Amino acid sequence: MAFFPAPAGFRPEHIGVVDLLRGLRPEYRQVMELLYLQGYTQPETAEALQVPVGTVKTWSVGARR
Repeated sequence: MAFFPAPAGFRPEHIGVVDLLRGLRPEYRQVMELLYLQGYTQPETAEALQVPVGTVKTWSVGARR
């Protein structure tokens, strides 16, 4: 069996996060990935997803529930 090196910045705790993200609605997952894994701000996330900042806030709260 071949083993591949983990991507730069990968930490073992990311495995659990990735599993949790898979269970979210697509819009929630996108927001959480951009905010918490990519380090985007709320305005940057809103711009990337082409939605209002208020929508980003709503989706991020919904994802945490």
